[in-house]
Amino acid sequence: GIAAYGFAYFMIHDVYIHRRFKWLRDIDHPYFYAIRKAHKIHHKNIGKEKGECFGMLIVPPKFYKEAKKTFLRKTSN
Repeated sequence: GIAAYGFAYFMIHDVYIHRRFKWLRDIDHPYFYAIRKAHKIHHKNIGKEKGECFGMLIVPPKFYKEAKKTFLRKTSN
């Protein structure tokens, strides 16, 4: 279980969100947009106070709704 979480964390956080490697950069789906947006909000504050939880793999609904709107606008053009 811990190894699976570590692998998921590495793939999502380091590879996809922070784009430390070139793989997984071209994923075009609202869920992945939501993950990146939520993570940006999470890092918006430098201190520990006022930091917002972004939920690693289970993104709060507000981020998914926003990402879905962005995705639909992007794909409808």
